[in-house]
Amino acid sequence: MPRPKINEDLCFGCMCCTVACPRGVLIEPRTGMIPLIKTPKECTGCKCCADECPHNAIKILMYCIGE
Repeated sequence: MPRPKINEDLCFGCMCCTVACPRGVLIEPRTGMIPLIKTPKECTGCKCCADECPHNAIKILMYCIGE
């Protein structure tokens, strides 16, 4: 199962990923600069968020069911 992983050291808080995600997995936080992963199970692994990130702060990781 794919899951987005945000590297907080690389993220500048531009929120490009939240706009790019067609499933609404990533959302803007109420406070802070790092996008929130709201619904990780909705991630399809399309990599739209990672492709749109200008700082390469997002990777799509694959997990086995149950992890």
